[in-house]
Amino acid sequence: MYRRLICLFVAMMWFSTSAHAFGLLGNEVSIGMATPAPNGLSAKFWMSRETAIDWFSEWDTTNKHFQFHADYLTHDFQQFEMEGATMPMYFGFGLRLRTTETSATQIGIRIPIGVSYLWGIAPIDFFAEVGPRANVIPQTSFAVDLMIGVRYRFIP
Repeated sequence: MYRRLICLFVAMMWFSTSAHAFGLLGNEVSIGMATPAPNGLSAKFWMSRETAIDWFSEWDTTNKHFQFHADYLTHDFQQFEMEGATMPMYFGFGLRLRTTETSATQIGIRIPIGVSYLWGIAPIDFFAEVGPRANVIPQTSFAVDLMIGVRYRFIP
């Protein structure tokens, strides 16, 4: 069982690292923070104008857990038109991994839906996201991740 979990985690990290390389070629990388549930570090690697990989990790030393997810996102820039800013709506599909000291490791899928506010006068990305998820290992359960956050955009 642990070998499978380690292989899945390595595959997710490889996916994330590969996405990083594509993101640099795709013209933009954003790094920042998200909160309230879960809260942690967020990064977005743009592969094209409409597609990106979103990576998130959270660790809690008090409750002793670690969470990681990686999502493939598609953006729709036509939903909201604003002067001086861009506000794409996005949706996607991803994988989630959560480990704790007191319970079994959870592995599941996510379907994130959100909106980004790409500020025109500064390289800042504000975002809000709802991420329904289904844990499939070790048992099936359903929950929703809610996040708001901000990222700094590294524009080449």
